[in-house]
Amino acid sequence: MKPLIRVLVGFLLIAVSVGTRPLVAQQLTRKAFSDGSGSIGIAPGWHIQSAAKGTVSALGPHGASIALGLTIPCVPHNVADFFPGVPAEALFPGMPRLDFTDPARAAVDLIRYTARTSTTKIANIKIKAIEPTEVPNGKAAFIRYSATYNGKDAEFFGLYEILPVNESTGAFYYSAVAAPKESYAAQFPAMMKMWRSWSLSKSTIDKRLQEAAATLGSIDVQGVTDSVMSHRREVAEKAARDFQEYLRQ
Repeated sequence: MKPLIRVLVGFLLIAVSVGTRPLVAQQLTRKAFSDGSGSIGIAPGWHIQSAAKGTVSALGPHGASIALGLTIPCVPHNVADFFPGVPAEALFPGMPRLDFTDPARAAVDLIRYTARTSTTKIANIKIKAIEPTEVPNGKAAFIRYSATYNGKDAEFFGLYEILPVNESTGAFYYSAVAAPKESYAAQFPAMMKMWRSWSLSKSTIDKRLQEAAATLGSIDVQGVTDSVMSHRREVAEKAARDFQEYLRQ
């Protein structure tokens, strides 16, 4: 299994451990990455699992996790069309084949690829909200979803991007937070505070991240949402309902 795929699998497995206790977003302690590529504010009870080349993953209380800036090389489903005469199985072995036109479909494709190529058992994927957003040279969306990993219910919120390099190769990028279903609401404020403190959380997307966290990420988290945010959530939830047909394929 490719190293970056193992990182993804590890992140998903970590996110489903059990246990809960109400927490609030507390004061962060800034930690620099050992290779000098970035830094992040860490909440009490959290620790950095790995950090390099600007990316970071961290573990928190009760199985909560964050993984920021991970990039996975990928190819489109129709990659064989660009290499006539070459057996499909010989093309980019071990590299996931993803939808290059839609970031939500690409995310589901990668989850399914992980399930096929590892011992991880993935079921009951439910997309709760999708909100497209703009990124250079690709397509992106904030996605709020839930799933069962190895029998444990978990909740996720993240930014997912599909970034074609050319018609036959590309990269899948994501930053996400996750926690067991029973502790997601309690962990969410601290996870978002850490995400926004990440040195690579560029100011150009910070406002969109903050708004998406309020409308999508906070689904199932108690709080006050104004009329504008309520409308955005309704639109995002409708997009998720429309997406369910892809999950049934």
